[in-house]
Amino acid sequence: MLGALGGGPWLYRAMGGSGPSLDAALTYSNWIFAGAVLVWVFNSLAAVIRGTGNMALPAAVTCVGVVMLVPMSPALIFGWGPFPRLGIAGGAVGLLSFYALGSIALAAYLWSGKSMLRPPLHGVRFRWPLFREILRVGAMARWSRSPPISPS
Repeated sequence: MLGALGGGPWLYRAMGGSGPSLDAALTYSNWIFAGAVLVWVFNSLAAVIRGTGNMALPAAVTCVGVVMLVPMSPALIFGWGPFPRLGIAGGAVGLLSFYALGSIALAAYLWSGKSMLRPPLHGVRFRWPLFREILRVGAMARWSRSPPISPS
C-alpha cells in the first residue's frame, strides 16, 4: 500500500503513462491504495465466516455489493442524481464504499449471535509472542523459494 502510494508515479511512468492518463491513474490508485485496509478487512471477515462453514453469506454480500456497485460507480464518476461528480475518483470511492459496507455487514453477522464464531470485543490485547511467531512463519514463506518444477 505504501509502496504504491509513494512509488505510483514512477511505476506508471515506467509503464508508459504520461499527461492526463498518468494523472487519472494516480488519482484512482491513490484512492484505492489509501483505502486498501478496507479490502483487507472485508476479505479477512469473509474468510473467517467461510471458515465456520458458511459459504453463502460472504457470497451473498459480495453479489449484493456488486449489484449496488455497478450503478453507484458511474453515478459517482459522472455525478448522476444526488451523487457528486467525482470524476475518476468516483470509481474508487464506489469500490471502497462497497468494501466498507460489506465489512460492516460481515462484522454485524459475526457479532450478532447467529454465527458459530463470536469473537470477543473485550479483553483482546496485543500479544507480541504470537505476533512475532506469525511474522516469523510469514517471513520464512516470503523468502523461501520453491524448487523449480521439472517437466516429466
